[in-house]
Amino acid sequence: MNALTEAPSARPTACEQSMRVLAIISTKGGVGKTTTAANLGGFMADAGLRVLLVDLDVQPTLSSYFTLARRAEGGIYELLGSNEQRAERVISRTAIPNLDVVISNDDRGQLNTLLLHAPDGRLRLRNLLRVFEPHYDVLLIDTQGARSVLLEMAVLASTDVLSPVTPEVLAARELRRGTFALIEDISPYRRLGIELPPLQLLINRVHPVSSNARMIAAALRELTEDEVGLQVLSTDIPAIEAYPRAAIPVCLCIVSSPAAPPDASPPQPLKRFVRLPVSFSRAGNRDLSLPSKTRNGDPSMADLTSQELAAKLRGERFKPGGPEVGKASDP
Repeated sequence: MNALTEAPSARPTACEQSMRVLAIISTKGGVGKTTTAANLGGFMADAGLRVLLVDLDVQPTLSSYFTLARRAEGGIYELLGSNEQRAERVISRTAIPNLDVVISNDDRGQLNTLLLHAPDGRLRLRNLLRVFEPHYDVLLIDTQGARSVLLEMAVLASTDVLSPVTPEVLAARELRRGTFALIEDISPYRRLGIELPPLQLLINRVHPVSSNARMIAAALRELTEDEVGLQVLSTDIPAIEAYPRAAIPVCLCIVSSPAAPPDASPPQPLKRFVRLPVSFSRAGNRDLSLPSKTRNGDPSMADLTSQELAAKLRGERFKPGGPEVGKASDP
């Protein structure tokens, strides 16, 4: 019997609709793709949607996020490498109702080479979606933080693409050079009748007390406001560091005890926690990713407006407050 019919996630939904396929992508590592995929999957399953997580990352972090109630014999290697279409062989059930996972078991990274030389390599996952569509409402794909055939395959199989980006200059530049370039490079698939999904940016790990983070987030919105099929989501994800930084710092001080008679034993110091007020200056909140002077002599990036930074991320040379004067190569 098919394992999908036995799983809690196989219950029929209240409304009939086709399965949505959401790929979490970025050509830069460490921006929070896996964390975003795990949290979205958990929230959607808790809301009653039948969710299948697909772990395409060579590092199987998403595969170990949730306790498995039943582990399948195979995983992503059998699904894509052997074209395995028996659900019970590749789909594992988590302990959370409505949430299943195709685990990553390509520890040697062989799938990239295999799919690169396969005639249907970049379209293989797209062609396998019919196996999952009757049983799931949402398919969430976690990907590796590097340009690869697997990443292109994930985009071509998706109805929606979400790209987390941290509010840092280097991350914003890699977004333009990597993720944006990937979408442009696979655009010829439109000739085969494949419409590319819209790309939505999720600004992740935003420091609430950092003027740089707010400025770079504004620059990203300036950069994408006129782009077709590209949108920056209004929701920002705060950085974990926001919580300890929001607390008032505590200083351990040594305070002497009250005066004692001369013949008494020496007074023992009392350890007390004294809360000291701290004021955050603009200069003290500047991220290390924004040096005060760049190597090519540009003024401080912390003094740029969001419009000027957006132009800089596009690779345009300009005079601060003045007109654009040409193109500049990336450092």
